[in-house]
Amino acid sequence: MASACWRYKETTDHVGTIRCLQTVLLCIRRTVYWGDEVVRLSWIHELPNDGKLRAQWDALVLESEQPEVFLTWEWAAAVAQSYGATLEPWIAAAYEGEDLVGVAALARSSTRKRSFLAGTTADYCDFISRPAIRQQFVDQVLHGLSQAGIRSVVLANLPADSVTVAALNGNRLYKSFLRTGYVCGQVRFVSQQERQWVTQSLLKKKKFRRALDALDRLGPVTLQHDFRVGLRGSGLDEFYERHVARFLATDASAIW
Repeated sequence: MASACWRYKETTDHVGTIRCLQTVLLCIRRTVYWGDEVVRLSWIHELPNDGKLRAQWDALVLESEQPEVFLTWEWAAAVAQSYGATLEPWIAAAYEGEDLVGVAALARSSTRKRSFLAGTTADYCDFISRPAIRQQFVDQVLHGLSQAGIRSVVLANLPADSVTVAALNGNRLYKSFLRTGYVCGQVRFVSQQERQWVTQSLLKKKKFRRALDALDRLGPVTLQHDFRVGLRGSGLDEFYERHVARFLATDASAIW
């Protein structure tokens, strides 16, 4: 890097799940080398409906230390589509050849300020890459931001245990100020089977609630305890007969 690139010292502020951080970033296009490979950093201001970008983006999320739905292409695309009139995407995409190796979904907050694109809609926001190359990717993005003249970048909802926090603190272009935004609990699944069990349980609860709502639309449901002998007009006798007939017709061995 040219020596001029290191003259900027910005106060940055990062926001995390355990602490909130704010950081200063900006946009530029730059080519660097990570090891022996050429890494090209480009900036996306309008998220295209590109199947290849979508697939590579989501695959990269799965390679990160904590894959979250809030980091996916689908979440970014939904935010860009819903808030496109007031929020301009500034998405950093790092390519190694044709392979996407890093994504930082930022947005233009003002002329000289940037923030996470999903900073107001997602529980967690982060730079997306393999943890082993996070420092290089963060350095490349911050260098581009400083050259573009962005004075402030607010990184809300950045997890305090993310590799990105250490990468931001280790960058010589910016000083970092960290403060706790909020503390929240996380549900972690040990296995895919456990995740599927929880998903099925939630689906059953939703189905049960929909069934209750359907009954409620038909009319009120009342419960009456009657200890008298016989319940005339209740229809139970007819129900018993039909129930027994159904079992007999299917040759059931037991009637409950």
